[in-house]
Amino acid sequence: MKKKIVSTALAASLVVGSLAGIPVNALSTVEALSKIQAAQESKSSIIWLENKNKQIHAALNAEERSVVDATYNSTVTSVTYASYGDIVDPIWEVIPNELKKDAVTKENVFGIYKQLKLFALGDEQALGALSTTYDKVLQQAAKDAGLTAGLTKADYEDLAAKVKGNFLKEFQSKEIAALLSNPANIGKNFNAKLQKVVVSAIAESDKFNAIAKTYKLDWNTVGEADKQLAARVSTYNEAVESLAVAAVRAHSNLIGNDAKEGTNVVLSVYGAVYGNVTGSVYTDVYGGVTTVTYSDYKDYIELKLDEKKSAGVKLEGGTLKTTDKKDGVAYVTAYIRKAGTAFRGDEILFSNVQIPVRYIAPGSNNGGNNGGGFYPGGGGGGSNISDGVLIDYNNYFKELEKQLAALKSRLASAVSTEEKNRVLDELNALLNKSFAEVTKLNVKRFVVVKDGVATLKLTDSDLKNYVNEVETQFKKWAGLFKNVKSDITIPSFALTLDAGTHDVKKYHVSLSKALQEHFKSKQAADVSVLTNSLRTTLNVASLQEDVEWKTTSRQENRFNNSPIVASDVYKYEYVLKDGKTLPSGAIKATLPLSSSFKLPSRALVVAAAGGSSVKPVNGNYEYALKNGSEELAITGRSVSYIDISKVRAWAGPKIDFISALGIMEGVGNNRFAPKAHTTRGEVAKMFVLGFDLKEKEGSKTFTDVSSSKWYAKYIRAAADQGILSGYPNGTFRPEAKISRAEFAAIAVRLLQQKNGWQDVANPDQVLKQFKDYKSIHPSLKADVALAVEKGILVGDKGKLKPNDSTNRAESAVILYRLLNK
Repeated sequence: MKKKIVSTALAASLVVGSLAGIPVNALSTVEALSKIQAAQESKSSIIWLENKNKQIHAALNAEERSVVDATYNSTVTSVTYASYGDIVDPIWEVIPNELKKDAVTKENVFGIYKQLKLFALGDEQALGALSTTYDKVLQQAAKDAGLTAGLTKADYEDLAAKVKGNFLKEFQSKEIAALLSNPANIGKNFNAKLQKVVVSAIAESDKFNAIAKTYKLDWNTVGEADKQLAARVSTYNEAVESLAVAAVRAHSNLIGNDAKEGTNVVLSVYGAVYGNVTGSVYTDVYGGVTTVTYSDYKDYIELKLDEKKSAGVKLEGGTLKTTDKKDGVAYVTAYIRKAGTAFRGDEILFSNVQIPVRYIAPGSNNGGNNGGGFYPGGGGGGSNISDGVLIDYNNYFKELEKQLAALKSRLASAVSTEEKNRVLDELNALLNKSFAEVTKLNVKRFVVVKDGVATLKLTDSDLKNYVNEVETQFKKWAGLFKNVKSDITIPSFALTLDAGTHDVKKYHVSLSKALQEHFKSKQAADVSVLTNSLRTTLNVASLQEDVEWKTTSRQENRFNNSPIVASDVYKYEYVLKDGKTLPSGAIKATLPLSSSFKLPSRALVVAAAGGSSVKPVNGNYEYALKNGSEELAITGRSVSYIDISKVRAWAGPKIDFISALGIMEGVGNNRFAPKAHTTRGEVAKMFVLGFDLKEKEGSKTFTDVSSSKWYAKYIRAAADQGILSGYPNGTFRPEAKISRAEFAAIAVRLLQQKNGWQDVANPDQVLKQFKDYKSIHPSLKADVALAVEKGILVGDKGKLKPNDSTNRAESAVILYRLLNK
């Protein structure tokens, strides 16, 4: 079961409402995926709540997670209506008697309460019960409140936005820091803030407020139910406290701030999602970061230095000091001090946080820097970075030197050419990976988010000293690789400015002319800006003035006549002074493939609105922008057939889908030939392309498969993987038709390998529902039975027609089903 923790029980019902009409058990299918994608924009607040809950749950440490899991298991197995129904008595008793009818029963109230608790403890399947079993209860409550139309999807979405806004308001950085300052009551205070979030959101919603008033909903009664549950589930309070600690951990960290006396260890706390609330308008902006110093947190946090891992440092109170008159590194663990009988001992808040400690010579002016431990431009000699813009080069290079030394030794001792080439491949892979890390600047601190737009404005004064430092470290990095192999090709100096990720769809980026001139003075060939994983690369030599651009992302189910859209759709708008046009080749976009896209990618392209598209380069989805305003997306092939109208109802979308993935193709002149028979050679190609099957050494050969034929390589790969086989006389018969039973058998063999499917125990029992099942060849019966059981092969009017030839439309439908298994 995939775990996630929800910030408030109400969020569960919000998500249920947003998914109304989408079967829970279908969420993994492509059809359901397209429905979800179509609703993404309108569900942004709900998605935000889910992501926030997931973030908090991911911050649980192993001990906390075990407590939360134990509480969940107890609630599932032991908390039944028969034995625990009385815990909702406080809630039930305030509901007016005249409303206690039909679906509004005490057992249903208990059921809703339990499902919300299960969801809060990490059971995402609890949503299904709310959206199915208890939907009638929620709709009846709405009608009792005079809402004759019931609750709509828009109502849930509106409430989600209000919950999000109040969450941002209640969980600013100062409020999160305050939670930690009272460990004995952290769970109680955490719950109180969550309750305030929910109560405020409902009060702001006309419809939900009407329901609450009609049913005399008193939040004190919910609290009483929680108390009774906690009294009978021994780990309940501990689980709530664990979640509260995880919420703090998810929004804070230890950092080092250099000062004259050493490096002070401070607690940096930021808000729930950088939020601001004015009246009823909720706006995502950068909130202030609260810094808690040692003098303020020492009463509830204890610091301990790992002396074995740390080098050249000591810890005095909350200050790290060097011991060897040179830079050092500390590994610090923060414990929450023991407080109160309800709180669990000395718990680890942060474990082994690495903090670079800079040596400051007596009499040096390098003290009192409140922005972090690195002073840009301070000599360029292996600096330690603690303000987050640059990596910690000292420690990074130490690890890199170890890896390079090992590769150099292996290269020197390599005997065979094959072994030497293998080491060189590893060396080049490490070069590419480390190049990206050494030349990256984290510029998230310069981003301002307001009214749903993330703005990044960079000038020469912002980055000049950082760029100087990167150039120095790049030269050192190049020297390390040259030491391993003197003739290794070092890439040209380039920079990546990583703006991080933000909960926005719009970015506005500008780079000053002076900053570009500084890039050029350092011979930086290209400068890339990363915004929510979208990479925009500028050839600085082509741009001679201030440049700014805007990007807007959205989700679509279809783009450029392709039903496969494997990324967001990005709209670029460039602004140059005096109405100048964008120089050719000056700017390139590299689009990120959606993490949810799990289908074959061999046919994907970067498409621009209007028809033009380009294939990926070295696995990167790059596109050179041609004008100041373009829309781009990663898509499948553009398809439009004129001869599938007669099969459109049952096969049309599947044909489009499989064609867009490049698994099947048309026959020319915008025709698909849906009724044409599928041959064995075509089937081999379909399965090889659809499931990325590879040839093995010593591939099988067949007497009637010439190596010059288009299907030869596909037949070899399919035969090597045991998906297709030839005949006893050594032939394959690539042009022969293939029956429905044979096609199903091939599909089953593939998925038995892929998913570990087992044969059905009694094939006849599965197949006897079809009048013609006895006509299935005995050698295919077990495979066909499994195909029927798994929904790959279906009958028509009581017949399976196992020996009929498979046509191209049927092939597309079966392949579509296979890709969703």
